Amino acid sequence: MINSFEDLLMNTYEISGDYRVEFPLTCATEVLSPRIVPESEKHYCKNNGVIVFQFEGVHHVIPSLAGVERILQNEGFTMDYNMYVPFSSGSMPATLAGKVKWNSLLEMKVNEE
Repeated sequence: MINSFEDLLMNTYEISGDYRVEFPLTCATEVLSPRIVPESEKHYCKNNGVIVFQFEGVHHVIPSLAGVERILQNEGFTMDYNMYVPFSSGSMPATLAGKVKWNSLLEMKVNEE
């Protein structure tokens, strides 16, 4: 369970440079750049159960867990519907380490339901 902004930062998938995503249904991979997520400090976006926000130049991605939006709003973040939300269209990290991290975050979502 995530109870604070510090907890939130420790439980996100971080994107700070170009990253490779995999689309499991098609087995295709693609390199994406964080530039596709606007430089938007103090904004967040939610799509298909995934939330992205930027803090100190790093994009943080997390499944939409209970309380996450409330924590972001309490920290002064507002919704920006123009932000791209990585992993919200069925893609996932292409590296093994990235898959392990993202799957552990998805497991948190399953366990809270």
